[in-house]
Amino acid sequence: MLQRYVLVANAIISFIFGLGLIFAANAVLGLYGGMSMEPVTDQLFGAALVGTAVLNVLGATSQLATLGARSWARTSSTTRSSS
Repeated sequence: MLQRYVLVANAIISFIFGLGLIFAANAVLGLYGGMSMEPVTDQLFGAALVGTAVLNVLGATSQLATLGARSWARTSSTTRSSS
C-alpha cells in the first residue's frame, strides 16, 4: 500500500513541475537560483516529467503490480522461514 502512495505523490509532483517547465520554464527554474537552459530543452525535460507522471499513475493503479508485489512478499517470506 505504501508503494501506491509513493507513486501517486511522485506523479503529482512530476506533473506539476513538468507543466511548469513546458509553459513557464523561466519561472520554475528561477526558484533554483536563476538557472537557464534553452527553451526547447526546458520543454523536452517538462514533457519527460509529464511522461514519468503518467507511468507512475499507471503503476499505482495497475492490478498486476499490486498482485505481483503481494505474491513476491509471500514467496520471499516463505523462503526466509524455510532456510
